[in-house]
Order: sequence, then C-alpha cells, then structure tokens
Amino acid sequence: MRISRPFLIGAIFAAMIFPSSPTGAPQEPTRLSGAEHVQVGLVLIDVVVRDRKDRPVAGLTRNDFQLLVDRLPAAAVDIESFEEVCPAQPQPSASTATLASAAPDSPGLPATPAATAAPAAGQPPRQPAPGPVSSEARYIVLYLDFSQLSLGGRRQALKSARDHIATRVGPNDRVMILAFMKSLRLVQDFTSDPSVLASRIVEMLANGSTLDSDVLEEGQNLCEVARKGCDASGATCTARQSIAATFAAREEMRARKSLHAIEALMPSLGRIKGRKALVLFTDVLRDEPGVEYVVMARTTPQEVGINLQPELLRLTQLANASGVSIYTVHASGLDDPDISSFRDCGANSLSSAAQTGTHGETYEAARTGVDSALAIQTTMATETGGHAQQRSNDVGAILDTAQQDLSCYYLIGYRYQERGDNQRHSILVKLNPGINGDQRRGLTLRYRPYYTDISPVDRRNGLVRSALEAPDLYHTIPLATEAFALAPEKTKRRVLIKTTVPLDALSMVPSGPASMEGRLFVRAEVTGSRGGGPADCSFEQEIPLKVSRGSDAAKRLVFETGCLLDPGSYDLALAIYDPTTQEVGARRSSLAVQAANVENQAYVSDVALWTRDRGSLVVSAGAEKIGMKNSSSVNSFVPSSERRLAGSQEALMSFFLCPAAGARPAADTPIRVHRTLLGEGDAAVASFRDLTIAEPPDADTGCYQILNSIPANTLGDGVYRFTIQFMGPAIGAPITREADLLVN
Repeated sequence: MRISRPFLIGAIFAAMIFPSSPTGAPQEPTRLSGAEHVQVGLVLIDVVVRDRKDRPVAGLTRNDFQLLVDRLPAAAVDIESFEEVCPAQPQPSASTATLASAAPDSPGLPATPAATAAPAAGQPPRQPAPGPVSSEARYIVLYLDFSQLSLGGRRQALKSARDHIATRVGPNDRVMILAFMKSLRLVQDFTSDPSVLASRIVEMLANGSTLDSDVLEEGQNLCEVARKGCDASGATCTARQSIAATFAAREEMRARKSLHAIEALMPSLGRIKGRKALVLFTDVLRDEPGVEYVVMARTTPQEVGINLQPELLRLTQLANASGVSIYTVHASGLDDPDISSFRDCGANSLSSAAQTGTHGETYEAARTGVDSALAIQTTMATETGGHAQQRSNDVGAILDTAQQDLSCYYLIGYRYQERGDNQRHSILVKLNPGINGDQRRGLTLRYRPYYTDISPVDRRNGLVRSALEAPDLYHTIPLATEAFALAPEKTKRRVLIKTTVPLDALSMVPSGPASMEGRLFVRAEVTGSRGGGPADCSFEQEIPLKVSRGSDAAKRLVFETGCLLDPGSYDLALAIYDPTTQEVGARRSSLAVQAANVENQAYVSDVALWTRDRGSLVVSAGAEKIGMKNSSSVNSFVPSSERRLAGSQEALMSFFLCPAAGARPAADTPIRVHRTLLGEGDAAVASFRDLTIAEPPDADTGCYQILNSIPANTLGDGVYRFTIQFMGPAIGAPITREADLLVN
C-alpha cells in the first residue's frame, strides 16, 4: 500500500463521519397521482354551487356562468376552459331539461343530501347518506395544529376525525394527515384506506407529546395578568401591560409559525389538478394573538405592536394560487370546557389590589380570545372559498362538508396577460339568468374571491420554501444526503454536506454531439434541533451541469457544500429544483456534530473512507467557509458513510490528528504514527514505515491530515482492521485507533 506524505489539511478530505438518518412519515410517500403543472397564464377557479338545502348542484354548463375579473364587464372576460367535476347524470327529461326553470329543491336537481344531525350520546356514528359519488378523486388534507389546540380541542378533534374516517372515507377519497407542533410532520400520505387513517389518529390520541405546554398554560397566564393591579379608576394598568405584552408576544410568535407552516404546504398541493380541501382543526389560533391578555391591561394588540394580517394575507393568496380551499372548525366545539378554568382566578390567588371584579374579568377576557379565534377561522375559509364550522359540538361534520363540495364542482379557466407583478385581482362568478328571467333564487356559489399574479421567481422560491418545510411531500426527484464532520476550527467543526442525485431524474439537453447540459437550483438550511430561531447555516446555489454522452457518461450528480457548526444536534433540510421541468426533490435529515476538544489533550478522529466514484459528476460549491474551492470534475474521490469497498475501487483511508493546545512537535521530539493492516486471524497483511511528523500543523485548524491510498485490485474479499498508534511528547499518553474495512 502506498502511504501518502502528511500535509496541511485539505478541505475536501473528511475526517469523522456522521451519517444522517432521514426522518418523517412512517411510510415512504409516493408521488401524487394526477399531479401536473398549472399552465402559465391560466387561472383555474373551482366553483361549488349549492341549493337552499346546502346540497351540491350538478348539470350546469359553460353558458350558465358569468365571470368578472377586476369588475370588468362580462363581455371583456372569456371563459377559456370549463369542466364539470360531478357524477355522471342520466339524460334529463323534457320537464327537467333546464335547471333554470326548476325549483331549488325540485327532484329534477341532482344533489347530495345535506349532513344529518349528530348522533346522540352512546349511539354508533351515523352512516354516510346515499348520494352521487364523483368519479374524480377527492383530495382532503386533515391538518391538526397541535400548537394551536387546547386540551379539550385536541381530544375532540382527534376523536371526531377518527369516527368520521372509520365510516365515511370511500374509494374515491384521498386523505392525507399532517400534524404541526414544532415542525410540520407527514403522519400519513394520501390513501383511501380508512383503517390505516384511523390507526394513525389513534396513535396521536395516545401520544402525549402532541400536547403543547404553551397552550396548556394560557389559563395560568391569564390569572398571572389578573394578579397585577390597576389604579383605583382602572384606567392605568402599567404592571399588567408589561406582563400582558410579554405573553401576547409569545402567542404571536407561535401563531406566525402556524400560519407559515400552512403557507409552506400550499405549493405541494397546488400540483394536484382541481379543488383540494384542507380541513384545519384549531381553537386557539387567533387573528389578534394575545388579545385575551391585553384587554385586561386596558389596551389593544395593535398598541403593543401585534399584527398578523400580512401573514394571513400571504397564506390565503398562496392557497388561492394553489387551488386549496380551507375548511376550518372550532375544535373545542360550542361549549369549551377549558374556558371554565378561567373562572378559577379567585380571591385566594389574587392580591387585594387585584381582587375587585377580576373573577368575571378573566372569563370575559377568555371569551374575547375565543371570538378572535372564530374570526381567523372565518377569514381563512371565506378568502379561499371554503367553509367555517363554528358553534357546533359536531366538529367532524366539517369533513362531510368538504367531501360534498369535492363531489360536485365546476372548474372554470380564465387566461390572463401574465405580468408577475404580485398584484391581487378580484374574481366574481355569477349564474346567468334562466328562462323567463328566473334568477335562480336560493342557489349559492362558493369560490375563491381573487387571484394573485405571482412572479415566476416568487413561484420558484415559494415551491422551494415549501419543499424545505414539508420535504416528505416532495419525492419527484430522488436524492440522498449525508454529512461528514471535518477538522475543528476553534470551537466549531467543519462539516461537509453531500447530496447524490441520479442524473436521469434531471432534465438534460444535448449540447453538441458529445455532451449534455442542464441546470439545477439547490437550497438548504441547517437548524439546531431546538428550533425557534434562524438557520445556523444556509446556502443556495444554481449549478450548471455538463456531462459527456456515451457509455462512459456520468450516471449521478454528487453535490458537495459545507457549514461551520458548533457541536450539537441539527436538522438538515435540503431541496433541489429543476427549472426546466419545475420538479422538486427534498429531504430532511438529522445531523450530529461531536466536539473535538484539544484544550488539554490530543484529538484523533475516526478513520474515514473516500472512494473514487466512477460514474459521478462531482460538483463542489458554496463551501468557502470550510476551505473548499468551487470545482466540477468526473470520477473524483467522495466520502462514504460506510467503510465498504469494492475490490476494483481506488480508495483513501483518511484521518486527522490534532495535538493539544500549545503542544507542537519538533525535529528532536516528533510525533510518530505506526500503522498496521490486519486480515483474518489478525494476521498482518500490510506493513508500513512509521510516519514521523515534525513540521507544524495547519494554521487554521491546528491539525494534520493523514491519507493512506489503497490502489484498485489490491485487497481480496474479506474484513480488514486498520490500526493506528500515535506516540510522542506532543501527544502525551499513546493513542490507539482501529477501523474495520469490508472489501467485496
């Protein structure tokens, strides 16, 4: 074996390996069936028509509708495309040939019966009412925001969702379950299997980690505000204002995260044709976060600087652009059992200065918070053409409403002159007058009230942002990520991040007779596992690709970049975007970085294996912070998370040595490195001349990089053990390292 000379640490040679492990759903998500790209410059408006008994109405045609955009006259707006997404209807008789002349509740109107009353206590769940079933798949996303659910709301939401799914999910339903706590988690990908869906919900019912302590402490916080007194007139409450503003700011931050998570989900759903329903269970998400605290301090959320409207506007804009209607339900129902706890701020828990009138004051403040929660639910539903279910203990009925709307609706296409100015344009859909001037009284229309002319750059950024937030939903482009800790730099570690992508999953076009070209956009964020703050490291790169054609052409892309990180646990979220096809792939992984303490003792890394990866295009970019230069090459050495080697591969066994702070070798006191390769029965299969190190280490890291080259076809099949011993005054006590190597 050829032994390389020690040299100052090169940026590309890894020293300690930390393979990242993918996290996410219990089942590997599959590509959404029926996914397609929305045609640029075409707005698709899904319209639900309901009769006076709130039943979907089928059988309408293009000529029955009138579309107004920005209040332009009807003649100025043409309906580019029209599609009825309703069950097939029998040929109408002469008496029912025109819907316009029929009464709203006439038998001639094909419709789905309205939801029946909730079952009585102790009775089995009601069975689905008979009615037409659309041949189109109905996409429903069950979204449980545990960071915005009270104890009672969480329990009622999960139980009602479980009961509904067990009895009402049919073969045409595609139901996905998402949960949000600190981050968005895919609980179950789209499926029509009610038993699988119900089992996932039962698992969450039994999982106490879905209880958010911040929500559970709201009653205690409200009492804490009440304990702060006001002056005799009640007009000045300085002490209350301070603590109320603190609690309100915390709630605002939590609310922003919730809205941001829902917003990030929208682009992935927008890739499914037609109307989609997102059923949102929450009861403490408010349009004025912390209003229950600040009203007790005789002030308003606006006066303490709280404003959630920009986030709410962005969410509804993106939902409309993605064809997603939001169906909200006040999860705690009509009688919120948690509200009664706010009556407990009694005289025994309050100072004498805060007792007067507080007993009812806290309860009224809590009711103000409920009103604020109902307000944001109404806004999200109204602005996206969905429905808000409130003042009802039958919270599962919202799923019936979503199913009925998805069973019969109309998809109207409007082509517009795309400017990408991010301006909002109003939409008004009407039914044309029927025969004899009949205005079709009693019929109501539900649709999104506007669209936004989103710029191509913002569309791309929104799609990539969505992939980073919800990577489990983006597997169109397969990719694998690994992370490798390199040499220490002061208190931090250099970390190399490696992403592997099959080149046949990317769009490549011929560039002359001998090569293919393409482009790829990469964005990634590394965030401490505690979350709650900005990314510890982030990067984005647009990568030009060029590979040769022929039998020896590269088969995969290996993209390398890097971060400088403190020791600790991190989440790595990475997304790649193909600008030609607009396809996205994403992955979230866990990353562990161990400390390399060289203050009092020498440090020796584990042994890493680097192999010459034939068939790979290796691109390094955006990692100057860890000493890597931008480069592009074919068949280069890349790190491997396993010390597994094919006999025909050329490889490097790499490790580094960092003497203790202040300890440096010299010509008369060098560091000696003794290495042995052992085979079966611990028999030595290769001997090495001892390595003598007297020169100073790398100035930035204080370490030495040591490489051992393994030529191709040198070792036979088997398991080998590589042993290393370090000796010398700069090391202190001798250090031994061992590493197994599998060759097959």
